[in-house]
Amino acid sequence: MEIYFAVCIGILTLTHLIGLVIVIYTFAQMRRSAEAVEVLAYQAQDQVEKINEATGAISDFAGSVRSGWMKILTVAVGASADFISRIKDRKPNTKEN
Repeated sequence: MEIYFAVCIGILTLTHLIGLVIVIYTFAQMRRSAEAVEVLAYQAQDQVEKINEATGAISDFAGSVRSGWMKILTVAVGASADFISRIKDRKPNTKEN
């Protein structure tokens, strides 16, 4: 009976040691995964900052397009283009005899 208890205690000790090794390996893998996620989070933050800068520049450009001076410039360019096209389309007045 003592041998039976000794074998059972030995098997329990062995299974606990194997479980401990598996838990330690799992925690080590979780740590490596967490470090990888942290690196990806920093990279994503950098990309978001770049996108934020780009959208800020686009917003500034759109604000300048909506400004009064830009509207006046647009009207002036359109009027001058229309004037130039009318001059080019005008035919000389020639009288046929």
